[in-house]
Amino acid sequence: MNLQQAQNKFKELNEKLRSYAYVGSIASFDMSTQAPAKGKAAAAKNLSLISAEAFSIRTGEEMKNTLEVLCENKDKLDEVTAKEVELLSEELEKSRKIPKELFREYREHISISGNVWQEAKEKSDFAMFAPYLEKTIDYKKQLAAITKPEMTILDAWLDDFEPETKTEELDAFFSVVREKTVPLLAKIQKEGKPVREDFVSRHYPKEIQRQVAHKLLEMFKFDLNAGLLAESAHPFATTITHGDVRLTTKFHEDNILAAIGSTIHEGGHGIYNQNAQLSPIVGNTGLAFGTSSAIHESQSRFCENMIGMSETFWQYFYPTLQEYFKEQLSDVSADEFHRALNVTKPSFIRIEADELTYNLHIMVRFEVEKLLAEGNVPINELPKIWNDKYTEYLGVTPPNDKLGILQDIHFSAGLFGYFPTYSLGNAYAAQMLHVMKKTVDIDATIKSRDLAPIVSWLNENVHKYGRLKKAKELIMDISGEPLNPKYLTDYLEQKFTKLYFL
Repeated sequence: MNLQQAQNKFKELNEKLRSYAYVGSIASFDMSTQAPAKGKAAAAKNLSLISAEAFSIRTGEEMKNTLEVLCENKDKLDEVTAKEVELLSEELEKSRKIPKELFREYREHISISGNVWQEAKEKSDFAMFAPYLEKTIDYKKQLAAITKPEMTILDAWLDDFEPETKTEELDAFFSVVREKTVPLLAKIQKEGKPVREDFVSRHYPKEIQRQVAHKLLEMFKFDLNAGLLAESAHPFATTITHGDVRLTTKFHEDNILAAIGSTIHEGGHGIYNQNAQLSPIVGNTGLAFGTSSAIHESQSRFCENMIGMSETFWQYFYPTLQEYFKEQLSDVSADEFHRALNVTKPSFIRIEADELTYNLHIMVRFEVEKLLAEGNVPINELPKIWNDKYTEYLGVTPPNDKLGILQDIHFSAGLFGYFPTYSLGNAYAAQMLHVMKKTVDIDATIKSRDLAPIVSWLNENVHKYGRLKKAKELIMDISGEPLNPKYLTDYLEQKFTKLYFL
């Protein structure tokens, strides 16, 4: 096979893989949003077969031989193709080590596990989910030992989502965040001006909330002609195919704030995916995705917290929200709404946690995953361990499993190592905000009622590169220094000191 033949074959195989990914993504989205309960088991089995077929193409001899030729001629490839080949070669090297039957079993188990988790969460019954979690942990340890034998189990799990990040780095990172967050939270609870919240739980019809959600997405430049918004138990964003990026949120008719935060959050993920697809550098290639989980999270947290929860944003958007909910918000000022949106207090639910305490929720999960990786914890003790850590770090004890260890979908999906990327994403976002302020007048931009300059900065510095640059390279190019948690802690201290009149 010569170079031209290899390039043609590479294109052909990638098109097949995208077709399988399209079908698999549609099926997964359907199972999470609207598929009937009685059809989910059969759907999970069919999805596992699709995944297995794609796995066979990705790890087959044709792909192996094609990549070998391309790697031998890497200096003759353009930068984007060379990076695609590098990443696929790394993936192939890992994937080829995994027995096909083990991969098929794992994918089928994960699909079923997700359905069991959803039912167990509704019933607040960890015992129902425990055997599936135990089996998931066993699968994930097997896969880590096979694909990354040189790493510890936890480092291998972390590497799946945030390459080049080690356990000791995260220990140091969380130490800095904890050192600054806990005293600030204590000071707020002792000295902070009380926040009015009585209006938050008034009745806000779901269909009107949906209209608000679409309005917010349009403001943040999410193209609803190239995507859609649905509802699911756990909000998420996913790329189906080129020109089809889908988001979900969760509407609570007795909590106006929840869907606002989750919609803007998933919209941040969505504009990253959409802009990567349109990138003149990586569009229409296998690099048109986020470069790492933490960088992807930085975009959602930037949009949600640093813009969507800012004082300036609500000075502008609040009159519009009042038009949608005239009766519910008639006696509420923009300042009162903004302070309620940013209220900080210990709570049980991560996705509803305030910006200040959020990283403490992540610390609990990171420490639980460390215990799971070490393998010294009986599964049935996990709820107590979880609750004890919440008591220690946040001063609250979950009253049941639904509000405790069953609240997140991640364990059921085998996403061990993912949680720390949320906090890293917060830190990346704060560092980007620090740099953006040097060239973009953020308050003036929001007041102009057009967020295009902000989104354009994100596109120019982050989105358009897709996976071409790794996370650590990207933040170094943007800011001239490695990731530094000081920007996050400084941002939080400044914001919440002002919010609580300290």
